[in-house]
Amino acid sequence: MNDQEKPPGQKRVFEDYERQRVPAEVRRTWWDLTLVYLGVCIAIPSFLLGSALAVGVGFRDTIGATIWGTLIATPICLLASHVGTCTRVSTALTLRLAFGSSGAKVISAIIAVDMFCWFAINTSISGNSMFITAKAVLANGLNGPAFYIFSGGFITAITVFGYRSVAKLAVLAVPLLLVMLASYVVYALTLRPPSEVFLQGPLSTPLSYATAVSIVAGTFLSLSVLMPDFTRYAKDATHAAAAMIVGITLGFPPFVLMGAYLTAATGEPDFVKVMLLHGLGLAALGIVALATWTNMNGCLYSASLNLAAIFRHTDKWKITVLAGLAGTMVALLGILEKYVAFVIVLSVVLPPITGVYTADYLLRRKLYGSADFVDIQPIRPLSLIGLVAGIAAGFLTPTPGELGAGLFHLTYLPAIDSFVVSFGILWIGTKAAGLARRRSAESLAESL
Repeated sequence: MNDQEKPPGQKRVFEDYERQRVPAEVRRTWWDLTLVYLGVCIAIPSFLLGSALAVGVGFRDTIGATIWGTLIATPICLLASHVGTCTRVSTALTLRLAFGSSGAKVISAIIAVDMFCWFAINTSISGNSMFITAKAVLANGLNGPAFYIFSGGFITAITVFGYRSVAKLAVLAVPLLLVMLASYVVYALTLRPPSEVFLQGPLSTPLSYATAVSIVAGTFLSLSVLMPDFTRYAKDATHAAAAMIVGITLGFPPFVLMGAYLTAATGEPDFVKVMLLHGLGLAALGIVALATWTNMNGCLYSASLNLAAIFRHTDKWKITVLAGLAGTMVALLGILEKYVAFVIVLSVVLPPITGVYTADYLLRRKLYGSADFVDIQPIRPLSLIGLVAGIAAGFLTPTPGELGAGLFHLTYLPAIDSFVVSFGILWIGTKAAGLARRRSAESLAESL
């Protein structure tokens, strides 16, 4: 059923403009979008990233890696956010222009799996945290999987309402989270003298500093892939850029560093366990629950948008329900145990997607602002070549111990290597093809 065939009540409740441009009357200010971004940043994965970095490089180097990774990736995220304000469509529809109608389905599937796994990771954390707390308070006899199912089902029920649900949950949760986290930071400073924490070295097998910077930059670039999903609702490019800088560039690092600080102060690599065992009881559970729920909401929302672009004749709310149920099942299978490897792989696989569509946008800006997204060529070979080359570069440059081959180095940051290679191939290849066509046309004209 397409949008025109939907009953008016259903269209009004579940409308999310997943297959058309967002109209002017529903666009939002920079502040609304900032709260959505903060809801993504104030999330357990941010804290877990900080914990993983503290374990691998120590707290002092985590500070540097977080700052450098943020500064390096911010311009790319700003460019990606601008694409959304130009097209006014989701990432999935934007990819149709960059990769072709059939090629985009493959890319949308990759993004959907990424978001799907993030949803599952957050479901695992949320369900496990509620189970641990409830077991401590109510004694034994509780069913752990039931908490996973509750958490996944609750967020799925909210997310069927589309972007509005993401924005409203952020408005409710973010201010409360900020107050609770501020109290927790004050408590955390009493665990150990800050000067000792600052000098705390790696707790386990060390990561290289370049890999730490790359993981942070790669996390940012993973978000950049999804920018059009959110900035299509921004009033204009200025509102989108302001929200990006305040909500992510300034909003992301403090929560990464909070996770790193707690791990360095306690020696416990599991941030969630630190929160629950060294925290403030139910207040700590509240932080974990809200932080996972806001992130689950955004992840499932983006996953459903990409799946809606693949299954074009199925209502998005139905896709959301099925994706939420499947993500909950993956959480029950134990995806959280592979968290660090998952983050490293994503920091290489997703940036080339942004590299391709941002380069294509700069080369064909008018088309992106006016395209009707029908009668698009099935495959754009150069885009797929750029994507594959970017992913290959990202895996060939890291050291073998960090899921790489170590065959050569470009920037010494695998996430940036993968972006630069994909962007460069599309840019240079398109310019070279255009030059060849002009010369061919000139030669034909001269022969006539």
